[in-house]
Amino acid sequence: MYTLLQAITATGTSKQTILKAIQSGTLSASKDSYGTWILDPAEVHRVYPMVFETSKRERLVQEKRQHTRYACAVHIITDDEVKGVSVDLSKGGMRVLSDYLFHVGQQVTLRFKLPLMTSEIKAKAIVRWAKTHFYGFDFVGVSSEGTIMLIDLLDEQHLVALK
Repeated sequence: MYTLLQAITATGTSKQTILKAIQSGTLSASKDSYGTWILDPAEVHRVYPMVFETSKRERLVQEKRQHTRYACAVHIITDDEVKGVSVDLSKGGMRVLSDYLFHVGQQVTLRFKLPLMTSEIKAKAIVRWAKTHFYGFDFVGVSSEGTIMLIDLLDEQHLVALK
């Protein structure tokens, strides 16, 4: 079960948004004996999608980003056959979820197919940060064909931009 704060964090919404949804009947919730709102996570995510929690530091980094990030889940494979799934993607890199232990500063070659594309993109990337199975990769070398595919997909906004 979620408290109000946990629901806000899990959805990236505000207190007012959640309370308005409860008051309008869009979202069902109850209060415990202490007067704390209790919400069923399944009910919360029926109405609002789950977002990844970001720290204050991560929010500041996002505001300084050079490229807009887009929600994009694609399978990633390295030359060593390490597998992962992207969480988001930009013209400059991607965030990946993987059970493999990458190290900050490690250079890898990533292979992936973008949605609506038939060709595979091969990109040299450097691990810029790591946090509990999530890794930030900066692209340092993408073929011209791969760059065009990335630009085409992102510029045509087939994906949802992240804030």
